[in-house]
Amino acid sequence: LKRQRAQMLGYATAADMSMASKMAESVEEVDRLSEMLRAASFDSAKRELADVQAFAEKNGFEGTLALWDVAYWAERQKEALYAITDEELRPYFALPLVLRGLFDLCERLFAVQVVEADGEAEVWHADVRFFKVVEEGEHIASFYLDPYSRPEDKQGGAWMDVCVGASKVLGRKPVAYLTCNGSPPVGDVPSLMTFQEVTTLFHEAGHGLQHMLTRVTDAEAAGINNVEWDAVELPSQFMENWCAIYMRAH
Repeated sequence: LKRQRAQMLGYATAADMSMASKMAESVEEVDRLSEMLRAASFDSAKRELADVQAFAEKNGFEGTLALWDVAYWAERQKEALYAITDEELRPYFALPLVLRGLFDLCERLFAVQVVEADGEAEVWHADVRFFKVVEEGEHIASFYLDPYSRPEDKQGGAWMDVCVGASKVLGRKPVAYLTCNGSPPVGDVPSLMTFQEVTTLFHEAGHGLQHMLTRVTDAEAAGINNVEWDAVELPSQFMENWCAIYMRAH
């Protein structure tokens, strides 16, 4: 049925029709990229898997590692090789320090300041914070940050979502939701993040920045609206890479 629909619209296949709204030019281009990545990584991946298998066997595992075994034994191997765990890194990534680094990076890269504005907007939970984005003294956007896990009323994972989109007709400035599921603070100890959680926050901030720093004021094309599906991930990956660079520098 997908093929029939695509052919009714003038495309050879459903994949060709999908490419019409993507940044990639063609199915063949996607295949070339996939093959390039496979060729560059497949042999190394086999060697790494063999190393994990050997490590697991050395430490009492019997049989061939199943997919669900690999992550566990890879983590144990990392601990043995480098004598460090994700938990040991947490004290270096207290949320207030991570936010300071993120906001400093935003100022250096995009010449905007992120200003605390708690109390200036209604929030749905006491943990939620509110910030304004300022450019050359002008308030241009805002965002909510919901940083902590709440299993009773909040799904897992992390995401950016649109609260309000930019619109010159309605006189609206963009507002974003940045939602994560980090460990909440305990007493006087702030939330301590794993490096993966830090990277995830920078990733979602990239999506938020694309929404908030848009120069387009027509709502249907502003921010992430009607951007090619594969292009939407560019700003988030960009910020992930800058996260790693920034952390190494500091």
